[in-house]
Amino acid sequence: MNLRETIARQQKWIADHGGDVAGYVRRYGSCHEREHYGNGGEAIYEADTNHLNLLWCRAMNVEPETPITLRDLVERRAAMRAED
Repeated sequence: MNLRETIARQQKWIADHGGDVAGYVRRYGSCHEREHYGNGGEAIYEADTNHLNLLWCRAMNVEPETPITLRDLVERRAAMRAED
């Protein structure tokens, strides 16, 4: 599986499991509640989105934690689309 497919699968995974932190909390429970799955929806969402962010960094040849401007991101995404 190539990197773009991996990104798409991770995006789908996030969407299917709640889509945002509130959706994850509805699905898994909050870490502040007595009954919750794992470390709670907040932590699971953070882990899933951190993984997606690392995949995007890899796809755009950016080291994680490297400051990058919105313009740089837009230009890199446009270049990736042009390759398709």
